[in-house]
Amino acid sequence: MLLSAVSYAQTSGLTVSEPDKSELGAPLYPGAVYIRTVEGLDPYYESALYVTMDPMRTVEVYFERKMPEKQKAYYEDENRYMTVFLLKTWSSFSGKPEKEELEKLEREPNVQIIDFDRDSYESLAEYYDSAPGGKEKAEAIRTGHTLVRYTYRKAERNKSAEAIIGTWTSVDRDLPVFHGSTITFEKNGTYTFTLTSENITALVTQRSSGKDDAAKSGLRALIESHNPEKGTYVIMKNVITMESDTPVIEPKTKSGLARVGKTLLSLEIIEYPRLSFIKKATK
Repeated sequence: MLLSAVSYAQTSGLTVSEPDKSELGAPLYPGAVYIRTVEGLDPYYESALYVTMDPMRTVEVYFERKMPEKQKAYYEDENRYMTVFLLKTWSSFSGKPEKEELEKLEREPNVQIIDFDRDSYESLAEYYDSAPGGKEKAEAIRTGHTLVRYTYRKAERNKSAEAIIGTWTSVDRDLPVFHGSTITFEKNGTYTFTLTSENITALVTQRSSGKDDAAKSGLRALIESHNPEKGTYVIMKNVITMESDTPVIEPKTKSGLARVGKTLLSLEIIEYPRLSFIKKATK
């Protein structure tokens, strides 16, 4: 049972891609092989593990040369021997920590240079033996001498910005100006808002009360010349701003809240009624 638990702990979560070098907060050790990313106790931090055949002291010298200003700490017990480079000046981690202090390393950026215990990672090597493209990792685990562990703050993915990409159709039957209209958000930060002929008729009726036929005709021609509305958008978390030089519906800059689901989009734009959209299926 214990061996099964250890095996699961080592081989779970291996679908995470290698982090970008810019996320690590420290130089990537030359020739080190990425073997996995692990989650820590703090949900905002994670650690990327690399293995190198170089001895521990060679790796230490490299980081001492690359980061001479960083505070170092050392730890040793019967199971672990390591040197830690603390990447932030505000670190409260001591130079010679007790075992109980090691948890703090999961809550701040650092690089740990650890004497590598190959045997404890054999189950991971066996996993990579049969995994596509895993031969290099399996070999690195079985021949490595030093583990380099980078702990860094996770990059905050803007999930709303990813989920909003696509074409959405308004389903608000009680809002004839909008029902059936579509809005398409592109990856490049542009959008297209298209009114139907029925939307334009409803908008003209709404805006031309008491005006003669000529005025209504002119208003319709103006709206049609701006349809579809094209512009740029920015969405951060659930706040969206859309800008267009030729808005089909004023104002030029529209701001409000966007709640994005897999198939439903709710826009609560200032001075607009709440709008609901369904995502158009892609072929």
